[in-house]
Amino acid sequence: MVIVADLAGGLWPQRARAACQAMSAAETALGEETGPKTRILADIRRVFAALGDPPTLPTARLIAALRDNPEAPWDQHGPHGLTPRGLQLLLRDYGISWSNIRFPDSTQAKGFIRVKFTDAWLRYCPDPSDGHLRQG
Repeated sequence: MVIVADLAGGLWPQRARAACQAMSAAETALGEETGPKTRILADIRRVFAALGDPPTLPTARLIAALRDNPEAPWDQHGPHGLTPRGLQLLLRDYGISWSNIRFPDSTQAKGFIRVKFTDAWLRYCPDPSDGHLRQG
């Protein structure tokens, strides 16, 4: 954007640089306001939604989906990316933890139950367009 503005000349270079500074400041403020613990809640909600809001998700599937998002920090979270233990630590303050779940295909694994996130989603990262969260 700045290169094009420089080529255009006039007031455009100054405006483009001011816009870049404003965008950077907004991103920094957003990052400070929504730290990793809030970000993980929003990203987990997106994963559940992308998978059709299943009632449960295996921990491995949830972590894989979180780490596959190139715009999220989870692939670089910690020395080896987000791990089951790292996810537990991020969710601990919300009272959310994994449990042993029997899935429809008769397998059993550690996983997360969607409704356990509902209260945290409503409190810390509400989405007014997502009316089904209020119904649980």
